[in-house]
Amino acid sequence: MYSFLMNESLKNLIIHRVALFKALIIPFILLTMINMIFDNFMIYDEVQGRLVFANEEEKYLVYFLLFLTFLINISIAVSVHRILLINEDISPWQSVKTTKREWKFFFKSFLIFLFGALTFLLIFFFSTALLKIFIANFTFPVSLLLSLIFTLIVISRISIVLPAIATDEELGFYEAFSITKNYKFLSFYMVGIFPTIISVLVFFVYGLIINFLTVVVSNYFELLYSLLNMFITAFVISCLSVTYKYLKEESLRNIEQIEE
Repeated sequence: MYSFLMNESLKNLIIHRVALFKALIIPFILLTMINMIFDNFMIYDEVQGRLVFANEEEKYLVYFLLFLTFLINISIAVSVHRILLINEDISPWQSVKTTKREWKFFFKSFLIFLFGALTFLLIFFFSTALLKIFIANFTFPVSLLLSLIFTLIVISRISIVLPAIATDEELGFYEAFSITKNYKFLSFYMVGIFPTIISVLVFFVYGLIINFLTVVVSNYFELLYSLLNMFITAFVISCLSVTYKYLKEESLRNIEQIEE
């Protein structure tokens, strides 16, 4: 089951590569332009050890660009889900349109974030209180690890509502918990662990290559970072799509068996 879903996540990107390229070309160009603009507005402060505004008066423009980046990524997620799940032919400009579907996707994503943050804080608070009794010297790292793992498990289960929204299907958080009830680790692995491992490996290997080309050949090769980020984003979405499709089919199969 695991190997099948992992293969499907990668195979889907290859099978739909033409449709994905057509749908994502405009978002790729826009995100690349935004990244180039950021270089003019943000500088690295060696004293503070972080990025700061080059000009305080332009910080609101930076905030707007960050919000625009988020909206573009929402449109990308919806487009990729629709291509992989229902084989929709999406035109380049259609992939950056913001419709009711995208706003619903945004709203549910925000709720997932809030739910995840609340889960993390609750688990961290109670685990810290309990662990102080047994392992006082390691309370913080153990509590942090437990909170992260439990939060990722919860998020991986409820995040399957997102491909449902992208394909105009009704699926609430309660239904998401019901569908993933017997597939907790599968959801955690396919939505959290597997895409993270692959993304880190891909970014590390190709990041080194891009950095080498940028230093040795030309700074223009920095544009490849945007392409790499686009691929990683599409791959993560593909993992979620494949998991959602499998869980949906399993749920329908179980219902049919009960009715028989």
